[in-house]
Amino acid sequence: MNTEWTATLKPGDKVIYKTSYTQQVCTITKITPTGLINVEYYGRYKTVTLTFYPDGRCRTKGYWGNIIPCTPLNMAEYEEYHAAQLKREAEEHEIYKARNIIRTLFECGGNISLEKARVINKYLGVNVDECD
Repeated sequence: MNTEWTATLKPGDKVIYKTSYTQQVCTITKITPTGLINVEYYGRYKTVTLTFYPDGRCRTKGYWGNIIPCTPLNMAEYEEYHAAQLKREAEEHEIYKARNIIRTLFECGGNISLEKARVINKYLGVNVDECD
């Protein structure tokens, strides 16, 4: 692996942590005298700190992947990945909301208040006037 670019890194620089299934922009927090690279990024619920070898391979137990430089090409790939991830999460949220409505209907045996029926119809896009 090419290590020339990692030799120029310093604290505060941005890199991309890339695995086979995710990408994350990270900030370098420390370069040790032995050349190990510490980075931080905000994960789903907390700040994650990882350590990488000078060649960019992940050293932190339980993690894998590499860091790559934040070149315009790599950033464009990251932005494309991130946009697709946000779209996928929004779609999953829509499915989750629909499942909750269906679950609520089953749990109450179909006996719901007029207010809840209106919320469900609005969510489903049902115009009550067209149903007559």
